[in-house]
Amino acid sequence: MRKPRDSPECRAYSRQNILAARSTGGLSAKGPTMRTHANFTAAELRRFERLLLEERHDAFLAKGRMDETLSGVLDARNSGTDDDEHDPDGPTLTMEWSRMSGVHSELVAKSAAIDRALARIHEGTYGLCVRRGELISRERLEARPAAELCIDCAREIEAGAR
Repeated sequence: MRKPRDSPECRAYSRQNILAARSTGGLSAKGPTMRTHANFTAAELRRFERLLLEERHDAFLAKGRMDETLSGVLDARNSGTDDDEHDPDGPTLTMEWSRMSGVHSELVAKSAAIDRALARIHEGTYGLCVRRGELISRERLEARPAAELCIDCAREIEAGAR
């Protein structure tokens, strides 16, 4: 079950991230202490930071749910009483484990990308491509606030992966 954003756990998680950012000099009470080379205003950076913190929170909750599900599948696999390998009507526990662990890995990677984006905000490099140092378009950051690459670099990497 998803916790509402105003639950004590959610408020504590968001507050913890904000306090950590302030303690490292990334935020003042009025906003970021550094401007990026992408020339975002302090208000824009705060908005991107809020978006990233919301995404981080959602990934945190989804990862928690996935941890519980993986634990249940692991328990079922280890119980030895289920003969799922011969059940023609459903996926095997091994297949479920594989699928779920892939989703779990994606959530971990997404959380790490969000953390890197938050760090770039505090370092003053948010909005710059980590590969070439060029500006990442506002439109791309609106769609993917944790984007590390400009669209050209992302396309090059994707084309190379094919």
